[in-house]
Amino acid sequence: IYYFQLWVSSILMIKRREPSMELILALTTEADLKKGRQLAEIILERRLAACASFHKVNSHYWWNGQLEHSEEVQILFKTSKSYLALLRKTVLGLHSYDTPEFLHWSVSANQTYREWMDSELK
Repeated sequence: IYYFQLWVSSILMIKRREPSMELILALTTEADLKKGRQLAEIILERRLAACASFHKVNSHYWWNGQLEHSEEVQILFKTSKSYLALLRKTVLGLHSYDTPEFLHWSVSANQTYREWMDSELK
């Protein structure tokens, strides 16, 4: 019985520490920092993401059969799977580009960061 009680209590501790949501990183680019901040502010005010990070990038890409180069701002949103569809719809609807980039993937995070995100996205 003692070992069974230890096993049950260890399972309960693990369950208690498990986060209640799957974390997602979502990436898009905008033409400049001003447009990126405007987009991110709307996303954050609507609580579709807990955080947005900005990185200046120099992009090289094909567009209409021509090789293009431009300076852009990359925006990395930290969100949860439950908000992903609405985040995508909002980003694509408000974006300044005709064909905006929207990439996303599941991630792992340390416990305290997960708890912070969980509290901010509820």
